[in-house]
Amino acid sequence: MSLVAISLAVHVTGLLFWIGPLLTLTVSLKAVAQSSDKETLMRPINRSWYGFVIPGASLVLVSGLYQLIAYRGMAFYMQQGWFHAKLTAVLVLFLLTGLVGLELRRFHEEGEVRAKRLGMYHGGVSALALIIVFLTILSR
Repeated sequence: MSLVAISLAVHVTGLLFWIGPLLTLTVSLKAVAQSSDKETLMRPINRSWYGFVIPGASLVLVSGLYQLIAYRGMAFYMQQGWFHAKLTAVLVLFLLTGLVGLELRRFHEEGEVRAKRLGMYHGGVSALALIIVFLTILSR
């Protein structure tokens, strides 16, 4: 088994650990804000953020960079139009992850969230995840 194959498996696992909990977080955070038992409900949200979203995004970043360099080389990918679209979508996904993190921090500090904004983040993450997967699979 090659290191590139292992890296791809880590990359896909990281994607699942990043996107799934991030989507759940955007919905759960809205529900927690409307609940009377915020303390109890915040524990799983914090575990999801620190235990899955952050490590998953980190795995995707590290394994993606490794694949970019080790598989066919950076020059190959930089000549592919689909890769530029994918890279743009991934960068926007990292931005949305940061914005969800800011909403989580805002909730911890102020006890409120912006529900409409979380809904937009949820939709954006969903759309970007689909775009990334389709670009990657259909363009190879």
